Amino acid sequence: MVLLGVAGACTSPPSDGNPTPRPSATAPASLRVGAGTVDALDPAELDTPESLLIASQVFDGLVRYDPGTAAVVPAVATDWEVLDGGSRFVFHLGPSVFHDQTLVTAESFAFAWRRLADPATPRPFAFLLESVAGFRDYRESLGARPFSGLQALDERTLEVRLRYPWPDFVALLGHPALSPVPAAAQDPAFGARPIGNGPYRLTGDLALGQPVRLEAFEGYPPGLPPVRSVEFLPVDAPEEAWPDFLSGALDVAPIPPALIDQAQVEFGTAGIETVGRLLYCGFNLSLKRFQDPALRRAVSMAIDRAALVREVFAGGAEPATGIVPPSFPGSRADVCGEACTPAVEEARAVVAGLPEEDRTFSLDFAQSDTGALVAEGLAAQLGEAGFVVTPRGHSGAEYADLLSNGEQAFFCLTAVADYPRQRALLEPLLLSVSPDNRTSIADDELDALLERARGSFDPIAREDLYLQAERRALELMPLVPIAWFREHLAAKPFVTGLAVDPLGTFDVAALSIAA
Repeated sequence: MVLLGVAGACTSPPSDGNPTPRPSATAPASLRVGAGTVDALDPAELDTPESLLIASQVFDGLVRYDPGTAAVVPAVATDWEVLDGGSRFVFHLGPSVFHDQTLVTAESFAFAWRRLADPATPRPFAFLLESVAGFRDYRESLGARPFSGLQALDERTLEVRLRYPWPDFVALLGHPALSPVPAAAQDPAFGARPIGNGPYRLTGDLALGQPVRLEAFEGYPPGLPPVRSVEFLPVDAPEEAWPDFLSGALDVAPIPPALIDQAQVEFGTAGIETVGRLLYCGFNLSLKRFQDPALRRAVSMAIDRAALVREVFAGGAEPATGIVPPSFPGSRADVCGEACTPAVEEARAVVAGLPEEDRTFSLDFAQSDTGALVAEGLAAQLGEAGFVVTPRGHSGAEYADLLSNGEQAFFCLTAVADYPRQRALLEPLLLSVSPDNRTSIADDELDALLERARGSFDPIAREDLYLQAERRALELMPLVPIAWFREHLAAKPFVTGLAVDPLGTFDVAALSIAA
């Protein structure tokens, strides 16, 4: 999981005084996509949503996610065995080659994962491998010890052993950072033009601020995709890309949040999806004033999420009525119930009975324009209930230090799920021993539910146990869910097949351009 400061987008539509140009009806030879700036596509160096999106076109992992259901489907691995109570996995690989025509083998995955975990070069997503046996020893020994949980049994068979039973471990493996890399990854030039095994390959070196151009890879085992070339053109904000989209210079582009309702009438909803990004505000439970569950519940009930989301994010987010977003398997609508329903009078009655020092506290957040709007809006709403809340913004480095030292008070963060499962948000935020548990919640019942869910073989039982854990957490209310973010893309009518998955990415190889 990656924890970020409050993030969002501007809510004002573009306006330069000129009439809005109408969409072009002419299909281009190459698909043109508006995306953020990308400076790395090497799986070991990925660190932004844009890099994850483009890398997923260049690389194929063991599995991928069905965009409609988030189900795990085969990619390089044609099938797999779950053994030893869910702590050992054997993957059988189908035919696959890298763009340099070298074979993708089991060792290609083992090599890539060892490279990702190598402590000599810190990697943004190395933590994804923490569950694999030997990860910690490998990290502590600067690579001197073998990564014991990984073994290429033969050219087409990869064995992965875990530190604990986790039958649903395969759900993690669609992450682009866990893609295989060829032996050429040891070459310093690999970072400038990574060699993947996916449906598209780069046509030139990466250059910061420049378009990323891809062409279909003729050796791709499933066959050439319908879209033979694609350009990812850098844009800094949805407002900048939208005029180009309307004029015909872009075929897929982010929609300005304030225009989402209008845009989906004309371009449909295929590119609009609630994704695994949760804005929440937590209580530092090591502070005496926050140890009263009634206070925490009163804070939640004093917040009008719909009004806050509308004012700050427009259509780029929706009010969170739980922790797990509705696009994830096993999620339930309104799991938070009354605790996440505005009830200012009820909250005010609780606050009136609190000592003055307990109703007065700081709200810590990562300083940004959007972060300040969220903090100010929350402070105003909580003030209506009788709380006295002072927003306290910090630079990114200062905020990281504050959280690491446990010096935060009431604080806001955005949690990002790395794979589309309930566990991806619940366990990092709520398990007592999790390094991402910034509230310091430690509840035996909650820990037991999370551990039972992780070890369950039955998907239905597993989802129910995670739902019970989510309900338990929202009864205790160590954190207050505020908003789920939405991916918001539009495609021209001649682009068919767009389907955004719960992680906010889409598969260019599944698209077609009509004549």
